[in-house]
Amino acid sequence: MSQDAELLDRYAKSRSEPAFAELVGKHVDLVYSAAIRMVNGDTHRAQDVTQQVFTELARRAGTLARHPALAGWLYTTSRQMACRAIRSEQRRVVREQTAHSMNEAQRQPEADLNWEQLRPVLDEAMHELNQTDRLAVLLRFFQNKTRRNAGCRGNRNRDRHNTWNIKSYGCHKSKIRTRRRADWSHGIDIGA
Repeated sequence: MSQDAELLDRYAKSRSEPAFAELVGKHVDLVYSAAIRMVNGDTHRAQDVTQQVFTELARRAGTLARHPALAGWLYTTSRQMACRAIRSEQRRVVREQTAHSMNEAQRQPEADLNWEQLRPVLDEAMHELNQTDRLAVLLRFFQNKTRRNAGCRGNRNRDRHNTWNIKSYGCHKSKIRTRRRADWSHGIDIGA
């Protein structure tokens, strides 16, 4: 039985801290140097990988006591832990970039740009409406009145307000749609 196997066996059977400390002291340079190469010189990540390797060694001490070449297992495990750490870091970076781009998209003045393009079209369409229809649109969509309240203003009676709103709303939509088509031909992109 090799010295590494004896130290691991002592640790596995009696949880001998001095035996495990001796084993770590013997192999820490091998594990750390492999880890630092694999994580491209990141000393903090290499230290984390080294700690993870020795934690795994302590957890699997009983089965590894019979391993023929502990140095080989330590090197392979260092590589696996380093690859896992790199993948984890890459996933974290992607998540952060996605979150950042989502935040930027919400803050971007693109919505303001679309509004700047839409504002003259909207004002022009509103001025093309007759006074009664303009009042209905203003009450309904600019002052957030219900259809019933917006339709009953002016000299409209309650029996006709639903028909008036439907006709009026359809008229407004078609005028705005017509203006959008005209603006698309001039290179203005206005969302639907």
